[in-house]
Amino acid sequence: MSHTFSTDAPLGTRTPAPLPDTFFNDLCSWYCSQPPDASARSAIWRGMETALYQPLRVLLEARNSVGLRAYLESLYLAPVVGGLDNPYPRPEQETGFRACWNDELLKTAVALGVLPQFHPGQGNALTLKHDSLICAVETVIGGELDHPGGGHVPGCFVGKRFIPIKLLEAVRLWWGVQMLIDDDQPCAILEVGAGCGFLAYAFTRYSSASYHIIDLPLVAVIQRFLLASVQSRTVCCGLEKPDFTFQLVLNQNSLPEFPADAAHEMISYVDAHTAPGALFFSVNHESMVDGQSRVF
Repeated sequence: MSHTFSTDAPLGTRTPAPLPDTFFNDLCSWYCSQPPDASARSAIWRGMETALYQPLRVLLEARNSVGLRAYLESLYLAPVVGGLDNPYPRPEQETGFRACWNDELLKTAVALGVLPQFHPGQGNALTLKHDSLICAVETVIGGELDHPGGGHVPGCFVGKRFIPIKLLEAVRLWWGVQMLIDDDQPCAILEVGAGCGFLAYAFTRYSSASYHIIDLPLVAVIQRFLLASVQSRTVCCGLEKPDFTFQLVLNQNSLPEFPADAAHEMISYVDAHTAPGALFFSVNHESMVDGQSRVF
């Protein structure tokens, strides 16, 4: 979904942490030091040199840190015009997106006990009092439901808050999973394939967990940038497997993107690096679509 950029639109109650030029120099150096990642990618990933990733790869390989900063900020942190009272440039898409966003908010409110029930599609017709509902959710999670993202991150404004749709999903998963772990003890978490890092953002913002991510170096560059912008305590490892013991391992639709041998290797690594009684939460509902192979 596209957004219209505006230099004076509010980014919400949280603004991105300023990153020094050295951060982008180091990001280029780190990426160029990584081994080629083609062997770790399935056929679907090898075909995903899209308009998003190809320019990023070119900037990194050229060590163009100035261009890298501008590109990442325009993609993920640029102010946007849009939201519940200000339609996106394509109203026919906005209507459907708004209903989906409303559904995600309702599901989150129900999962946290703020609302008693939810029926799929309810967001199509329901007129929500978004401010009061968001405030109720924030009371439960103990923090603001907000993200400094913008650019091409799909989301809606509620007042000055910018709430990506993926953040609502991440908060629900964080809430459900953290009930299964001992919150009185420090929790070390590993996520295999993390997208833009919304789950890491939720875990490190609303709890005291330490967080590691294993992902493709190109995707890890985006994660490092976004999570540094929100001052998250997350270690983005690329494909390097940390010598660490975890109490919780998370996988959402990443293992089907691995070749079978790499997927089995990852499972063996998880088995060897989890504490007794650790939880491995693995969901692969997107497999068998878009050319992916069912591995797990």
